[in-house]
Amino acid sequence: CVSRLPTHHYWSKCLEQEFFDQGDRERAAGIFPISPLMNREASSCLEPRSQLGFFDFIVMPLFTTLCKTFPGTAPMVTQAGINYRHWKLTSVNPPQQQQQ
Repeated sequence: CVSRLPTHHYWSKCLEQEFFDQGDRERAAGIFPISPLMNREASSCLEPRSQLGFFDFIVMPLFTTLCKTFPGTAPMVTQAGINYRHWKLTSVNPPQQQQQ
């Protein structure tokens, strides 16, 4: 969440794959419904909406509080904000629309 954008995106994709693998195991075991964000046929954690929710409810409150307690972590909050803005812009203008 607080890595530079290319690294953040890479690890987000790795996490998405791990989630989908978990969903595949749930499907193979006959567990339904498949856990949220784990169903490769229904969602993606790289969807801007999912990332924005994660940033809104977890990342920004956590790192804002961390920065108030430990001011030296301000660069982490700054980078989290950059990544958050990336997902916000992506939600308004999805990549497939940007290419047209």
